[in-house]
Amino acid sequence: MTWFIIRTATRQEQRAMASLIEAQFSCYLPTETRWRRTPKVKEKASYPLLAGYLMVDCEPTECSDILKLDGVHQFVRYMRSDGEPAPMPIPVAEVMKLKARQDAGEFDLTRPSARERKRLEARAKAMKRGAAVLLTDGPFAGFIGKVIEMRASDRAALVGVEAFGRVIPVELSSDQLDAA
Repeated sequence: MTWFIIRTATRQEQRAMASLIEAQFSCYLPTETRWRRTPKVKEKASYPLLAGYLMVDCEPTECSDILKLDGVHQFVRYMRSDGEPAPMPIPVAEVMKLKARQDAGEFDLTRPSARERKRLEARAKAMKRGAAVLLTDGPFAGFIGKVIEMRASDRAALVGVEAFGRVIPVELSSDQLDAA
């Protein structure tokens, strides 16, 4: 079997892929994960990495059958030495590399960047029990307190803030705290 790249209608990759699967062809649609915002929520969504293209594993003799399927426009082609266009095969190793990169999460744009991960790690280290933290949000913004308890399950912290001559326990999300 040989891998080929197919051109589909833009935003119709899933329809073409469904047609190929129904016709018993092995295909691969590389995707990336991005944030999608709706008026009420921010959620993860999957989008084609190469808009309008997908890959199919088939014999060169089956190419004409594939062109008849719903959502498939044409193959990515090259000119042979005799001047005729022919579907361009792609090496299996290239398809496997792309799959490995996707499986490794390289195309997941919802993951925090290296800078953001460093900042989060520093924040987590600073928020151990007894550590001094700066409150950045809420009624005690600007105050410095000490971590009494950290709950990793909901990323919340109980912080003791000295105000009005006594220590007041305040429950905050870890996003509302910084290292002091």
